Amino acid sequence: MVLPLPPPSPVRRPRRRPAGRFRRARARVVRGAPRATRRGVSPQLARREAALAGVALLAGLVTLAFGRGEGQTSPTPRPVPVTRPTWNVAVASPYRGANGERTTACGIRLTARTRGVAHPVLPCGVKIVLAFGGREIETEVVDRGPHVTGDEFDLTPGLARALGVKGQTRVRWRFAG
Repeated sequence: MVLPLPPPSPVRRPRRRPAGRFRRARARVVRGAPRATRRGVSPQLARREAALAGVALLAGLVTLAFGRGEGQTSPTPRPVPVTRPTWNVAVASPYRGANGERTTACGIRLTARTRGVAHPVLPCGVKIVLAFGGREIETEVVDRGPHVTGDEFDLTPGLARALGVKGQTRVRWRFAG
């Protein structure tokens, strides 16, 4: 069974007449009245611009006059209140298999006496304070890591020995300063 298709748009007859303000599409040129050439700024526009410029100038002068008080000083800044450092808790463990000397990702030569930590986010050289077993030691980030899953810090052998950390444990830490 074949259904007849409606003809495409341009072939269809219009159902009603277009509104009076529309014209039918025709290929003809519509010429308007010749435009007058501009001869400069109208006097009304010039007066308006001069008035606005005067208001802007007056506002600037008033601001300068009242903004500059002779003999006045600014209030003395108050010191920022010192807050107690906040401690964070993290899981840390000594480097595993860190026998011998090597150069860390931060370019520091790692020896058995080096005191530092490896951290995945903190930049190299950031000073932090670690606390464990009643001891607090200021150290810095010397490597990328940690290399053990679940740890936030890897401790160099020298730092682990100084803190008394033997295996994976929880330590307190804060930024130094």
